[in-house]
Amino acid sequence: MKSIGLDTDNRWLAIANDDGSNVRAIEPLGEKDDTVYPSWSPNKQMIAMYTEGKDFTSQNVYFVGLNNENFKSTLVEGRGFQPKWSTSGNQLLYSVYSSDNDMNRRYGWLMPPAMK
Repeated sequence: MKSIGLDTDNRWLAIANDDGSNVRAIEPLGEKDDTVYPSWSPNKQMIAMYTEGKDFTSQNVYFVGLNNENFKSTLVEGRGFQPKWSTSGNQLLYSVYSSDNDMNRRYGWLMPPAMK
């Protein structure tokens, strides 16, 4: 989950039990909260992804681990990254758009670094 305070120093990626108890801050978000996508991997190793634009046609996708793991980033061609884990958790379905295809969404699969 994202805990979004008015002050950018009080914006966090956090986890909690289903009933809201045992809240634990994982990673500060600062001003990048709009590029963070909370999404638990099926194996519960990764809890979120965030994107950082490389140029006008591509972006780096970073994976956030539950226990401060340092996963490699993945380059995705396109902008507007929207992820969805496969049922098995071995792949990630994503959609992006770009000026190369008249800003229409296109879809692709990627294998997160920890799964390789």
